[in-house]
Amino acid sequence: MHDSTNSNYTAPHDAIPSHLHPNTQRKYLEILRKFRVDEQTTWSSVLDAIYAVDNINTRRTCILVLRQVLGIEGAPKIPRSVRRTYHLPSAEEVVERSSGRYQHLALAMAFAGLRLSEAVALRPSDLHSANGQHWIVVSRSRDNDGRINPAKTSGKVVVPRWLFQMLQEAEYTDVRPGSVYK
Repeated sequence: MHDSTNSNYTAPHDAIPSHLHPNTQRKYLEILRKFRVDEQTTWSSVLDAIYAVDNINTRRTCILVLRQVLGIEGAPKIPRSVRRTYHLPSAEEVVERSSGRYQHLALAMAFAGLRLSEAVALRPSDLHSANGQHWIVVSRSRDNDGRINPAKTSGKVVVPRWLFQMLQEAEYTDVRPGSVYK
């Protein structure tokens, strides 16, 4: 595999589509850097490195990104993704194990399916209740730099009453940039 630590690397002109989300652009750049893609790179020059990627899902992602830059002629077949298996704790264990300042955010992610960026952007005004039903309106996210952006997927998320009550009682202090993300 090529050295991916060289900070002097510059992607070929127009290699990364500008319409992509900044995080996706960073992922593209990371993959292009990993394979040292430049204007002269061909599929034959990166195939060995691609096949050296052990994780089939990671290899699939690399091939999909490289097809955007190198084209499809000479590209390897896109492998099928491998379904991941997760061993998840019970709801009681999740509640029991979560505690502290961000417990309400952890539980909103676990039981409402919010992304971390959506959970840290939650505000009391996002909580709604009517006719015995409780929900969160997800409309924004907060990135690692603290910027507020539209949520990747926005809409109404129904939550259990106990979570709704916990979210109502929670203190919504701003999460400082860099304090939750790694």
